[in-house]
Amino acid sequence: MVTEGGPKQTVNTAKIDLNQFPPLTVLVVDNIQSNQDLIAGYFSHTHHHLLFAQDGLRGMQVAQAHRADLIFLDLLMPVMGGHETAIALKQDPTTRHIPIILITASLSYAGKTITPNSPYAGILHKPVNRQQIADGELWGGLRHLPPRRLLGRPKRWICSATLSG
Repeated sequence: MVTEGGPKQTVNTAKIDLNQFPPLTVLVVDNIQSNQDLIAGYFSHTHHHLLFAQDGLRGMQVAQAHRADLIFLDLLMPVMGGHETAIALKQDPTTRHIPIILITASLSYAGKTITPNSPYAGILHKPVNRQQIADGELWGGLRHLPPRRLLGRPKRWICSATLSG
């Protein structure tokens, strides 16, 4: 088979190091376990601290209780959808500063750009890969965090955060 534009360029994902970014508490809000597992795998053996929630309401609770530095938020979820969750997080003084990265398979967000009024710092399209997560532009929105939030994070990785109630 012949393809236009020469040979395909591939990225060696094994060389993509998420430790190049400061240690952060990252909240992943997605109701599909395999999506959570995929992102967990990308962050395994890094100095980042991961938290997980199955829906937007639980995601809001986890973000408030655990002071997340970054949120990966699915769009379509039960109980409370991603967009509704993002709006609520941006209206809450305790969470409004947290950058939210929308993760979606929805075609309605294909080719969309982030506007100043958007609650999102970025958009990733499913299936998400390690290269997308490691994109420096994605992490650029974290420069506003005070140094005390970036230093001294535990060098551990957890797979789940559960809140009672």
